[in-house]
Amino acid sequence: PHARLKKDRSQCTPEELEQIRRERNRMHAKRTRVRKKAQLEDIQETIASLEKQNQELMRRVSRINSQSAHVTVTGLVRGSLHKVQRHIPQ
Repeated sequence: PHARLKKDRSQCTPEELEQIRRERNRMHAKRTRVRKKAQLEDIQETIASLEKQNQELMRRVSRINSQSAHVTVTGLVRGSLHKVQRHIPQ
């Protein structure tokens, strides 16, 4: 099939020129499909990586929020105890 593409086109019949055009179009379509498949695989890998990173970041935020809540509650309890102790006669 590729031999037709190398033939001098000025010596080709209209049918041969049509065959050449179709062959070139078929080759271009194949390259396009291969490139699109590679791009899709790359995007899927990027998505998987970002989802993993997002899960890790969400775990960190959750851990920080729970630590922050603990510190806040502890501070409130200590502050309340201090206020109560100030009002208890000694």
